[in-house]
Amino acid sequence: MQEGLITTYLAILEINSYEEFKKLGTDGFWQKKFRGIQSDKNIGAEKKETLLIEINNARDELNTI
Repeated sequence: MQEGLITTYLAILEINSYEEFKKLGTDGFWQKKFRGIQSDKNIGAEKKETLLIEINNARDELNTI
């Protein structure tokens, strides 16, 4: 997988710290983003759907590495 894609997926899930990543893993960061998107009242339903698909794809791709 290309390094640029990995960096993009890490950014989507807001994974900035290796130590935090070791502690929470991909699913932990995914859960934080998921809850944030779901609870944000300023985001419309279509945008939420797009963001949720984006974070799901990022998590899946990072889990395959």
